[in-house]
Amino acid sequence: MHELLLYGQVPVPRHEQVLKILAGVAAMQPQPLYERQMIFRPSPSTEHIKPDKRYPNRPVKPQTLVYHQLIKALAENEFGKESPLAADSDADDASARSWLMRAQEIPEPETKTVTLRQVRETEVTGANVQNMLESGNYRLGLQLSSKRGNADCCSSCVKEFFLEGHRFVHKNVVLTVFRLLRANAIQPPSAPMATLPSLESLVPLDPSGGFVLEARVRVDDRSKPKLVSAATDELNAFREMMRSSIDMKAPDRLALDTRVR
Repeated sequence: MHELLLYGQVPVPRHEQVLKILAGVAAMQPQPLYERQMIFRPSPSTEHIKPDKRYPNRPVKPQTLVYHQLIKALAENEFGKESPLAADSDADDASARSWLMRAQEIPEPETKTVTLRQVRETEVTGANVQNMLESGNYRLGLQLSSKRGNADCCSSCVKEFFLEGHRFVHKNVVLTVFRLLRANAIQPPSAPMATLPSLESLVPLDPSGGFVLEARVRVDDRSKPKLVSAATDELNAFREMMRSSIDMKAPDRLALDTRVR
């Protein structure tokens, strides 16, 4: 699956106004959205590290890895309550089935007016994620790049955060107005939270408290140019519609690089 995306900035003073504008555009009331998200850093597979026995002198091509997001939709009343990763080993337990593992590739270079990237999503149980962590294949946390001067300081890594916002649907475009929140703690947890903080105690990752408007269209078959062209046209039409309200842009593709280094 591929996603085509546009983004716009929504300052706090204009947040309510933008919600009203989008409600008119989409002809629907804003749907509240809360998510719990965690960043996982995959480890290289030993099978890819070993050289080929037939050609022992051939250089081993490094394995390209991307960060994975573990996402769970929340209700507002779930904040401040216990929410362990593996809520229940019973496969019929809805709380154990409601996790989504998401991996995003670096955006493709040929698109300029919109962001086009491949996305893989898989439904998983909390028990399966716990097994992945215990096996050592994944580590909780986003390692900072050396350019920021602290490549291996895990206490400064982004590990777990929350999404707060509203969602609309306009034709084939999914519109999400959101901001990211984190727990107001000096040290991030070294393991997934067993008890969620209260919603009032969370603080925005962006110090200004501003929101982001994301416009997204999905296509199942990237190899069909007509599908990509139709999705691009629909996003451009939405951008033109919002021109006097919000400047919708495609960010620099390297700013959205999800590769593990």
